[in-house]
Amino acid sequence: MTLPLRGIRVIELGSWVFVPSAAAVLAEWGANVIKVENPQGGDPMRGMIVRDRRGRPRTDGMDRMNHNKRSLGLDVKHPRGRQVLLDLCRNADVFMTSWLPAARQRAGVDLADIRSANPSIIYARGSGYGPNGPEAEKGAVEATAYWARSGAAHYYSQPPEKVMAPIIAPSAGDLVAGQTLAGGIAAALVQRERTGEASVVDVSLFGEGIYGMSGEISRRQILGEPPEPITRENTPNPILNHYRTADGRVIQLGFTQLGYWAKVMTAIGRGDLATDPRFADPAALHANRVEAIASLDKEFASRTCAEWVENLSVFDRGWEVVQKGIEVCDDPQVTANDYIAYLDRSGELTPIVRNPVQFDESVPEIHRAPEAGEQTDEILGELGLGWNAIVDLKVTGAVL
Repeated sequence: MTLPLRGIRVIELGSWVFVPSAAAVLAEWGANVIKVENPQGGDPMRGMIVRDRRGRPRTDGMDRMNHNKRSLGLDVKHPRGRQVLLDLCRNADVFMTSWLPAARQRAGVDLADIRSANPSIIYARGSGYGPNGPEAEKGAVEATAYWARSGAAHYYSQPPEKVMAPIIAPSAGDLVAGQTLAGGIAAALVQRERTGEASVVDVSLFGEGIYGMSGEISRRQILGEPPEPITRENTPNPILNHYRTADGRVIQLGFTQLGYWAKVMTAIGRGDLATDPRFADPAALHANRVEAIASLDKEFASRTCAEWVENLSVFDRGWEVVQKGIEVCDDPQVTANDYIAYLDRSGELTPIVRNPVQFDESVPEIHRAPEAGEQTDEILGELGLGWNAIVDLKVTGAVL
């Protein structure tokens, strides 16, 4: 399989999750990604250590966000280090960064600086709140910009006025924003190929968050606040809701139209609810949704998850068992589509979820993240520097 970005050279000056995850997507798509890391410790993500079930430290976060890359230990704030970065950019297609504007300006790696070395390079920025406005200089994390400020945390609260929703799964907002940034860069590469014009690509966590909440944001602008908080007990559609089974599992119904009520009730053996005057048509069902949900709560609690799977199997869509994270790796659809790769680190297999885009029903190989500065000598050699010049840069502290 020929990957679509093979031959594209990317310079990443980023840390943690958002921008590095976008660069990892580009690397999966075939790009040659050079990750620029500070010689003093590298990406701070390297210090984010979790422990496995036997208590041993694992740093799988670096593999998840930085697989298929090469690492260059380079102090871009050092004059000679900055010159190396500019030399790298002369033959690169994309420069991407998560640095805030003031930091970019102080280090001399802002748009004008990088374009002075290569006017045709695509310049991509991942930020908290976007490139303009009073908070363009402000940093953010997904919990604040993507989850809280977008309105998502409020929307998923039960009810909003009393208990805020649990925090999102780690990296969820960063990864969707990273996928969007990778897609934007790919589109910019197509535009440059067609027109010769090099774009500046911007994606923010806040912008990604409100995009995900766009239906609710638009609805509230039109309708205003609902007269009462929306909870699962009074949600507008009883068959677009989740229910607990007799053995403690949860079934998510996903029938988006109230008109499916009678079919669903018949399928689960409750034809009486299908013809009940309170629920007989969509208008009545909506008006009496609290009673309908209460009836379904009792019904689902009367049978096990396995029984419900059998009952609902007459529908080829519209429901799912709510899986636990530990169960996903064993999902047959995961295996069939090769959605998860396994990296072998010293005999320990680390699962890495691939980005969801596939080409020609094939998946690329996934390689471990590099150690900090692991390919420094190799990359400098590609710039034409001899060993004496490389050692001199190391002595000055410009490179690792």
